[in-house]
Amino acid sequence: MAGSGAESQNLVQQAADTGSRNILFAGQVTDAEKRALYEGAQAVVLPSHLRSEAFGMVLVEASMYGKPMISCEVGSGTSFVNNDGETGFVVEPASPLALTSAMNALLHDLSMRHEMGAAARQRYERLFSGPALGRAYAQLFDEVLS
Repeated sequence: MAGSGAESQNLVQQAADTGSRNILFAGQVTDAEKRALYEGAQAVVLPSHLRSEAFGMVLVEASMYGKPMISCEVGSGTSFVNNDGETGFVVEPASPLALTSAMNALLHDLSMRHEMGAAARQRYERLFSGPALGRAYAQLFDEVLS
């Protein structure tokens, strides 16, 4: 797990309480470390269950690296970035069973991982890349100035 936030200590404690030994809490990572983590990942999971996760930039980054995603439906932009069934899975929030099921589906189906990862990269190119955002802003400016 990379990053640090309000829940970091709670997650470390929960891992200790449950005896989990296969979790590495990396804390804040450099840009180079972040790139290496994305490149080596099979998928990216954003299990946020709070609506405060308004957009989920981590999902845009995952799509940039062509990684399938798993996120929760919290009524925010995360479900726009991660299109359920196309670029990954959008699951019920605060449901360990739904999250586990989606993770296992990607873990055990290499073909699905590749297809969803490719779809994520295509969606990134179409909607979130520099050229795509440039076109969207130019169109917006044209509309405002017309």
